[in-house]
Amino acid sequence: MQSLPIPTDNLYKFFAIFGLVILITAIMGSILINSSINQKLLTYIEQIENIEAKGESEAKKGTLEIYEKLIEVTINDKKFLTVGLGLFGGIGVLMLLHGFQRWYTYYQPKNDEILELTIRKMKTEVEDSSKKLSNSN
Repeated sequence: MQSLPIPTDNLYKFFAIFGLVILITAIMGSILINSSINQKLLTYIEQIENIEAKGESEAKKGTLEIYEKLIEVTINDKKFLTVGLGLFGGIGVLMLLHGFQRWYTYYQPKNDEILELTIRKMKTEVEDSSKKLSNSN
C-alpha cells in the first residue's frame, strides 16, 4: 500500500495542504459530533417522555432530573465542541490562505522564471550544437 507523499519541497505548499487537511477535519468532526450529540439528546428526550407517561413517583422524579441535567450538559458540550472545532477550522483556513498566497505570489514566479531560463538555455545549447555539426560537415 502506497502512502501519499508529503510535500516537503516547499514550506508554503506544506502549509497550504496541511491547512486544507485541518479544515476538512474540522468540517467532518463538526458533522460527526453534531450527529452524535443530536442522537444522544433524542434518546434522553424519549426517556423523559417515557418517565412522564408512566406517572410520577419520587424515584421517577429523581431520574427525570438526571435526564434533564444530562440534556443540559450535552447541550453545553455541543457548544464547547462547536467553538473548538470552529477555532481549529479557522486555524486551518489561515494556514491554507497564507500558504497558497505565499506559494503563488512568492515561490511560484521564481520557479516559473527558472523554468523559462532553463528552456532558453537548452534551446541555445541545441542551436550551438546544430551550428557545430553543420560547420564540421
